[in-house]
Amino acid sequence: MSRLPPHPVISVIVPCRNARPYIDAAIRSVRAQAYEPLEILVIDDGSTDGSGDAVKSLTHNITYHRQDRRGLAAARNTGVLLSQGALLAFLDAEDLWTEGSLRARLDLLSRHRDYDAALGAVTQLGRDRARSGRHVGAMLIKKCAFLRVGPFEETVKCGETRDWFTRAVAAGVRMVATPDVVLRRRDRTPAMSDEGVHAVQDGLRRAVGPAIR
Repeated sequence: MSRLPPHPVISVIVPCRNARPYIDAAIRSVRAQAYEPLEILVIDDGSTDGSGDAVKSLTHNITYHRQDRRGLAAARNTGVLLSQGALLAFLDAEDLWTEGSLRARLDLLSRHRDYDAALGAVTQLGRDRARSGRHVGAMLIKKCAFLRVGPFEETVKCGETRDWFTRAVAAGVRMVATPDVVLRRRDRTPAMSDEGVHAVQDGLRRAVGPAIR
């Protein structure tokens, strides 16, 4: 069982692939969380649209890493390898966290110290309907728990998220959930991700405890 320090460093991993129109808003939504200390890592998965230049034009306190195109799973895994925080959070470059998103999930982990991860609900931008937190971008997880499960499977072309959550359940990762919306996603043709509505439904039903506000 791993207990968190009073003010843990949260490493926010932002995989990016041709997301120049969106990356600034995504980073702003991270910085608007009003939490410190934060480590922001943008992993550019071989963008060709100038996404890297957009990231470099932002102000300080962002770690930017570019790699040849290897896919979403590999970009996230690189971020984990480079991260220094006790907690990990993920945000796709096209998406946005809601105000208070990190705090809501961190408070859950602080109150439920025996749990390894906290998740929240997800909506599509421009829509009111919320879904259970079945997206990596809605998860805050202790790094030691993530490492216990292992990296995202880079050889899986479709279903890397389902695969990871299935392994998390098998590894005994304990998750607690809030019904509060913590992530807003953009409608888009999937370029890097397989994060479908039902991607991890079965695994989370077994893994996530009762919803707590």
